[in-house]
Amino acid sequence: MKNSKLSRRLILGCVMVFFYFPILYMLIFSFNGSRSPTSLDGFSLQWYHKMFNDRNMMEAIYYTLVTAVVATFVSTIVGTITAIGLSKSRRIVREVVQQINDLPIMNPEIVTAVGLMLFYVSLHMEKGFLTMLLAHIAFCTPYVILSVMPKLRGLDPNLAEAARPTQAMWKVIVPQIMPGVVSGALIAFTMSFDDFIISYFVTGNGVKNISTLVWTMSKRINPSINSLSTLIVIMITITLLIVNIVPLVREKAARNNKPISYKVSGIVGMCFVLVIGGLLFALKGGVGSTSTEDAIAKYGSDTLKVYNWGEYMDPDVNAAFEKQYGVKVIYDTFDS
Repeated sequence: MKNSKLSRRLILGCVMVFFYFPILYMLIFSFNGSRSPTSLDGFSLQWYHKMFNDRNMMEAIYYTLVTAVVATFVSTIVGTITAIGLSKSRRIVREVVQQINDLPIMNPEIVTAVGLMLFYVSLHMEKGFLTMLLAHIAFCTPYVILSVMPKLRGLDPNLAEAARPTQAMWKVIVPQIMPGVVSGALIAFTMSFDDFIISYFVTGNGVKNISTLVWTMSKRINPSINSLSTLIVIMITITLLIVNIVPLVREKAARNNKPISYKVSGIVGMCFVLVIGGLLFALKGGVGSTSTEDAIAKYGSDTLKVYNWGEYMDPDVNAAFEKQYGVKVIYDTFDS
């Protein structure tokens, strides 16, 4: 019995090391004093400083957050309304739409990416931020529908019928399905924030998210990526702590007959929105418009498109060139 317990603990320990050692390794080397990925050379914050001064990286963070937030907001609303409408539809309609909704989820991402790319080409749409945003909304919405539908199936139809017709939606249906809506929104945000394949095929004009930027830097060592990844891990850890602690606090308050009011929840949510909004505003200060239309409107025809290998040229060169010659540089990098 003791040997069996020891074996299980050993296996569990090996699994934990397998999953979390690379993350710990990345955290440690984000503070490395040299570019070496294998040997430590003292403690330094230089890679964090370089990350915040790297225009390309700040642009990638900005576009990633804006795309994820907008795509989550739109897909959550569209997906929730669609799911509610399907729950009131005939069975044959509901089954057909659900099968169609499952196709983007079951299809390989490369199929969706190529399909969206060809669709934009057929419409003669110039690839950039708008095409990437529309693509993210398109592939996030099915996940929201898939998360909300089980909650609607378990909803007692008599509750909605007992309420006033004008209040049934907001007073009865939405509160009952809110866990599914929140789950769908979190899945949509994660999928959008993490997406690479679809974003790689549908974006252009110097617009990159974090995943595509990292791909272009994969051929050469850039410790600033460790710094960026460390900050993302810290934010995810804080979010998970909040998500796990708030229910415990609410449960404890309920046992003491002191339930947490909606005002407190609203204040916490507003603080989260303000933090995200402030971060986007701060990033926007270092991000210039990169679409061809905006560049031409600002600089006339003095726009220069540059295609280059990833990390082949110092990004400060672009900013200095724009300042000296009064032109807009649309800079696209590739892995090879």
